[in-house]
Amino acid sequence: MEYAVVIITLFLIIMVFVKNDDKKRVAEIDKIFKGREVLLPDEFYEKYYNDKSIPKYIVLESLKLLADELDADLSRLVPEDDFSKNLRYLFEFDSMADVAIIEAMESIFSIKISDNEAENIKTINDLVLFVSNRVNCT
Repeated sequence: MEYAVVIITLFLIIMVFVKNDDKKRVAEIDKIFKGREVLLPDEFYEKYYNDKSIPKYIVLESLKLLADELDADLSRLVPEDDFSKNLRYLFEFDSMADVAIIEAMESIFSIKISDNEAENIKTINDLVLFVSNRVNCT
């Protein structure tokens, strides 16, 4: 019985730390996107890509994949957001997120992305344009 109490106590302590980390993460994400309007994926597409001959599904799937892999609310993104600058914080929680994102992009869009190409994708816009160009070339 004492063993069960110790396990439950440890579990509760861990949950408190996780909850505090989640609060810190949400606060940091709020700082990154402070003052920006919230856009649904369709609204993001309409505002930034509708007039650029970029297929809607590329933008929507890219946004969904990023939100899923980074486990974050990305409804305040803009195309200029930079993976190596203001979005870098989101990658600190998962050192393999960038690899997972590239692999998922390759799978979803049936494309290949070399390491060199991946290193040159710095912004949301770079990612969308790269995928659009690659999909339209195949």
